[in-house]
Amino acid sequence: YYNRGIREQTLNLSNQQKLEVFQALQKTFQPDNRYYLYDFFYDNCATRIRDILQNTIGDSLAFIPPENVDMTYREMIDIYQQQSPWIDFGIDVALGLPCDKKMGEQGDMFIPDYLYEQLGRATINSLPLVSRDVEILPQEIYEKSEPVFTPSLVIWIFCGICLAIGIVGLKRPKLFNIMARLILAIYGLIGAFLLFLWIGTDHTATADNMNLLWAFPLHLVMAFASWRKNWQHSYFKFGFLLALVLLVSWFMIPQDFHPAILPLLILFAFIAGRIGLSPIEGGERL
Repeated sequence: YYNRGIREQTLNLSNQQKLEVFQALQKTFQPDNRYYLYDFFYDNCATRIRDILQNTIGDSLAFIPPENVDMTYREMIDIYQQQSPWIDFGIDVALGLPCDKKMGEQGDMFIPDYLYEQLGRATINSLPLVSRDVEILPQEIYEKSEPVFTPSLVIWIFCGICLAIGIVGLKRPKLFNIMARLILAIYGLIGAFLLFLWIGTDHTATADNMNLLWAFPLHLVMAFASWRKNWQHSYFKFGFLLALVLLVSWFMIPQDFHPAILPLLILFAFIAGRIGLSPIEGGERL
């Protein structure tokens, strides 16, 4: 249906090795084993094929280290999302620090394409593991053009409009307040979702997400606060300083932020600085 194509690899296994692989597959299919805690990087439909072969064949199976050993899981995912920039943006925001770990020699086999390539290069007792490679269904490739309105373009325009409203709002606090509360509510909702992915699910890839440094769930509460108390202003002062630190250290942050996060971070720094650095008593009140 998706015209993805099918290739068949015949493995150069002895009768005993075939029997052991078959028994391992039977064991995996037993009612107590057929359901497992899925992990996108370390335990999925592709890595289980690799693991069964390693566990049954043993040391006689040797994989040749690929050229992408220094790539991270996030970089590998990005390859498959080049023509889907909005999906790529969503994935980059949702996935945390574990995605920025280098894959190593066998990490890329969480993707079926790279499992196929690794098996094609692997050896068994110094002989090729794959004895036959046949194309069963040709893949039909359709060229997809990237959308004009990419996340970076749309978000830069959006943040530019918000910053313009904020500058105009220097003399019209109510206008700024409406914009700031809306942005804080959006950031807070994003943060609540990211926090849920981290502590409310078993997905290891969504843990330790540094996007929570700008999309913090408490922003949702602050969107409906009065901003007149000292602790509230301290909250925004700290947020302003944190945003500046993130901006200055953008290329040193261990998590690879999507480029579209930069304007969102600049916008938050503006809002937090505008609220946190304004006087509470005397002069202008927010």
